[in-house]
Amino acid sequence: MGKGIANILSYLFHPLAMPSLGVLFFLEAIPLNVPSALFYAIVAIVFIGTYLLPGLSTVLMKQMGVIQSIKMQTIDQRRWPFLVTGVYYLFVARMIVQFDTMITNQLFIFLMATAVSIVLVLFLLPITKLSIHMVGLGGVLGLVLGTAVDYELNLLPVLSTVFVVSGLVGTARLTLNAHKPSEIYIGYLIGFAIVFGAMYII
Repeated sequence: MGKGIANILSYLFHPLAMPSLGVLFFLEAIPLNVPSALFYAIVAIVFIGTYLLPGLSTVLMKQMGVIQSIKMQTIDQRRWPFLVTGVYYLFVARMIVQFDTMITNQLFIFLMATAVSIVLVLFLLPITKLSIHMVGLGGVLGLVLGTAVDYELNLLPVLSTVFVVSGLVGTARLTLNAHKPSEIYIGYLIGFAIVFGAMYII
């Protein structure tokens, strides 16, 4: 894989986009009627709170000199962006659960599990620089499998697609020398295990 393609894949499947993609999938996949107003409210809150605001905050940190690059290639540069992103995710989860429906309660679990994943990666920073790309994709895989189990849906095509995308993104991160293979695999496992475990148990 060339570095140009690797960069495109890394940006296309950016970790901050995973919650929005996961929520869109869930709302479209479940065999329940989701009122249009609720659908758009959820999507807007999740997109703004888990993609737009964390992204803008990271750019602001770069402008203020808190981090040297938005790519956050070193462990030291990841601490504040990860902490701020985790806080945003917690606030979004809290906002979503206020709708008090079965659908939003399940999305609350997904978003809280995603926040827990970020916090865990943050705590592990002194030991290892896990791939947040793979943590995000692992979380999406956990959401898809959890949805399939909860609603007894055949989501094999979606699961296969997530596996293929995960393999491509993992390869891209290795091509760019952003991570070691162990950081790819462990990140993916953590993202999957926390989200699927939360959805299955709760």
